[in-house]
Amino acid sequence: MSAAVGGPIRLLCVDDQREFAEMTAQRLETIDDRYRAAAVDSADAAEESLAAEPVDCIVSDYDMPERTGLDLLEAVRAEDEELPFILFTATGSEEIASAAISAGVTDYVEKQITGDHYALLANRIDRAVEQYRTNRELRWYRTVVEAVDDLVYAVDPEGTVVFAANTVALTGYRPEELVDRHISVVMSESSRQTAREEIDRLLGDPDRTSATFERTLEDADGNTVHCEDHMALLPAEDGSFRGTAGIVRRLDETLHADPDSLARLQAVLNERQSDGDDALVEAARELVAELAPETE
Repeated sequence: MSAAVGGPIRLLCVDDQREFAEMTAQRLETIDDRYRAAAVDSADAAEESLAAEPVDCIVSDYDMPERTGLDLLEAVRAEDEELPFILFTATGSEEIASAAISAGVTDYVEKQITGDHYALLANRIDRAVEQYRTNRELRWYRTVVEAVDDLVYAVDPEGTVVFAANTVALTGYRPEELVDRHISVVMSESSRQTAREEIDRLLGDPDRTSATFERTLEDADGNTVHCEDHMALLPAEDGSFRGTAGIVRRLDETLHADPDSLARLQAVLNERQSDGDDALVEAARELVAELAPETE
């Protein structure tokens, strides 16, 4: 099991032999209790199922009558270029593998008479879903970043900067000079202690998802910069602490974004809420409210 893939993983198993599709779904759910697997027996049925209920990964046979697994893959890629799609088939050949790669298959697992191919399949599912969710989250953060001109950051539980943007004005460092370095490069021990105290308060209060507080940064020239940090906990469906993300501004500046950017950000928030990302959406909505220009 990959710890980085938290929460339920919705699967769709497709095989023209209905009993095999159902067996695959059952075996996968036995391997990992996060799996929620449905089974269908044709590409047409798969498309109908996807239209009614989105999934995190498709596991499909190749050799099916009327429409093959590759036909289904092409239809899926027309709607979503990144949704994990794994061919799970006994019909293996270099020609099929090459065609699947060209069509954008995520992975290819051969059914085996002996050996635990379901464990291998589960491993490939975990890896594909983790990458899919990570990419989706990164796109979301980029949307947030585009809405503001202020410093944006994400820090892991050990204090390592994993994401940074708009850093030069406040710190004198380019984003790539901060990523993968410890936050202490721009933050004193006292300032880090202030942040830790705020994190402890957030972790101890399930009704709070973000905090705004004053802190100081140290720029590349050794100057002290007094700032305000709007910080949120990075969401984790299993309740673990994944780190923090935030927006930092000078205390003498007003944190505002233009209405068009805010409208785009709000649209993304609405979409993410429909995907069930309630904790992240709620934290971001608070950020939108702070960014919004005051109105009469």
